[in-house]
Amino acid sequence: MPEQPQVQHSILSLMEEPPIGRSFVPIDRKVLFGEDFLVRFARVGKSVSGYRIEHDESDGFSCGYGKLFGDPKRKTHYYDKHLAAVITKDERPLACASYDDRDGVLTISQIQGTYGEEELQKNLRWEKALIFAIEELAKKMPWVRKLVVIGAKNSMYSEVKGLSEPGEEGYLRYDVTARRCGFKKNDETGNYEKAIKRDSE
Repeated sequence: MPEQPQVQHSILSLMEEPPIGRSFVPIDRKVLFGEDFLVRFARVGKSVSGYRIEHDESDGFSCGYGKLFGDPKRKTHYYDKHLAAVITKDERPLACASYDDRDGVLTISQIQGTYGEEELQKNLRWEKALIFAIEELAKKMPWVRKLVVIGAKNSMYSEVKGLSEPGEEGYLRYDVTARRCGFKKNDETGNYEKAIKRDSE
């Protein structure tokens, strides 16, 4: 079995091809975006001072508890996928979106707020911020050609009451947010897709 490549590239200096054998984002820093990015998603009259979007990974290959770069003192999430973007406020996790990288497609399968942090979440449109953050990250990966947000009915929690029907929380969080971010629904899969367009294209 070939040796797995090590994380040794910054977000602005990426590998030309993805590594083989695992979902992988070559990032050597935890902070992806700061206030200058998040201010676009601030609600009227609200401050995003101290807010960040950080990179995290689960402890397992495809899912598990995030490690937030190994700090055992920090509250974290259970991620449905191996990779995650996490909104923090003064290093407190407020919300996350987990995703995987397969065959040139980044698929966002989880968009979740941190329980008990609802007041801080109200300062910004955090669902949109996470999706656009992952889209910007995808643009830095030359092999990625498409971004997908799953429809609520395709979530592993689709049987939970209030998740997937129009007008309910999960539908609003996944389906409506994806459409507002410029994604188009694939009627065959029920998911939402957007081609990755880079400045050079």
